[in-house]
Amino acid sequence: MAEALQNSNPDQEHPRLVWSGEGGSVLLGLVHLNESIIASARAGNVDRAIGEFVECEQTQIPARLFRPHVLENANDLIRRGIREELDASQASDAGRNFYLFLMLNDQRRKLALHFENLDLHQLEFQLPFFDGRFVEAIIATPLDWCLGHKLYVKLLSLFPPAVMQVPWQAYPGHEPCPLPIPDQLAYQWDENYQSQDSVARKRRVLRRASALLRSVHFPHRILSKRNLRLAAWLHSTGWRDYQYAIEAAETYSRYSSICNGKFSLPLS
Repeated sequence: MAEALQNSNPDQEHPRLVWSGEGGSVLLGLVHLNESIIASARAGNVDRAIGEFVECEQTQIPARLFRPHVLENANDLIRRGIREELDASQASDAGRNFYLFLMLNDQRRKLALHFENLDLHQLEFQLPFFDGRFVEAIIATPLDWCLGHKLYVKLLSLFPPAVMQVPWQAYPGHEPCPLPIPDQLAYQWDENYQSQDSVARKRRVLRRASALLRSVHFPHRILSKRNLRLAAWLHSTGWRDYQYAIEAAETYSRYSSICNGKFSLPLS
């Protein structure tokens, strides 16, 4: 995309402006929520709602990567953090607290990498799903109208006909695309497609794990290199999928490097 823009007509009004639908699935499609999570929150069973969310999103902390003295504090860190964020919201609809949690965390940070590298790619995005007035209008809309991309698909009929001329992939369990899908196209959530894609993904993950294990800045104080090496080996054999653990280890290592290893563990 960047190369195409570099070769574009310099006389264009905005030669490096790119339209992006980033953020639409969280803001308008509620992709990370479902009726069960919302119902649990509305029933006052917040812990159950959090448990369902963590399971659906597979956001658990790979506890075995941590050193024993870190594990006690880190074991339930994600659930505690979500609970604190939910408690900070006081929406009249308890289900909306979960939505606000996603907007203030997931959505808020979606374009962090884009803006961090703005000086490198020099691209500006046209982002309708980050327009302040539009965000305000959608947040004020009843939550159930938006679940499963229902309102999202209905709004498409209000746009020029060109919008409804190209089929798209719908999230599993969400409002289906009303257009016929050509048979020769792959569906990214199909098991066959996932298995084919996993081969290339596995190579990339293993290269990153190898680089982390060789790093002289490996955070020995908090992570177990032995367990990470074992996770990488099991991932390479295909016996277990430890991509989430390897990526988590990268994240912890990066933060450790940023603070030069000088951090204190929270009191349990």
